[in-house]
Amino acid sequence: MRERKEIHVTDIDIFEVPNREVKVDTLLYNSVKEIYITSLVTIFNSKPLALPSEKVTKRLIESGVKVNSIISVDLKRCDIDSHLLEKSKAVRIFPIHHNFSLRDSKILRNLSMLEKNNKPLIIQGRVLWKDKCNLPFNEIKELAEKFPNLKIIISGVNYGETLNIMRFVKPFDNIYIAISYFQPLNGVELLVKKLGSGRVLFGSAYPLNYLESSLLKVLMANLSEEDKERILYLNAKEIFSR
Repeated sequence: MRERKEIHVTDIDIFEVPNREVKVDTLLYNSVKEIYITSLVTIFNSKPLALPSEKVTKRLIESGVKVNSIISVDLKRCDIDSHLLEKSKAVRIFPIHHNFSLRDSKILRNLSMLEKNNKPLIIQGRVLWKDKCNLPFNEIKELAEKFPNLKIIISGVNYGETLNIMRFVKPFDNIYIAISYFQPLNGVELLVKKLGSGRVLFGSAYPLNYLESSLLKVLMANLSEEDKERILYLNAKEIFSR
């Protein structure tokens, strides 16, 4: 096996997907020491709410990877379970796939609870590359204004959403971007230039995407080592420890 310079990587976009395995060897080879894992059964099997399975998390923990669970929920169909919230580090929602508005009073009530409990919100755009990413950036902007202490992470965005990121995301320090699906040439450098390295998070969407390709976007970027460290793990450490 090839050797890689020792680095520390925290991946906030690891997915538990039917018929796809999160391979420990892949995580360890790419220096992933810690993961935040989300079950996608709310997308592929139409369940309204889920945590990653204990079988998967136990296997990863026994292999030496630090595992954090994220709730996946369809807020159109159910509320966030306060008991499950205690077992998770964040909540991931899918407004495009589950077809709901972030202005809905039921949604806002749930997000208010997140803010009070200091739990970050991850808003997912695309899941598969073929998905359209019609994220309501104007509604996300309104959330950032309404809940200034809520940490909002946007994942599943690519070059087609760049202008909306600059227009609606840039002004708000409580909105962050995960790079899992962000593929423009020099895209990570662009995000750092416009948002600052403190608002860019490493994610891969593994095993739906190749983990190494996401890692190389950071390692090969024309950025300082300090900026790379912030993206690869320090930002996640600060955001999810609150």
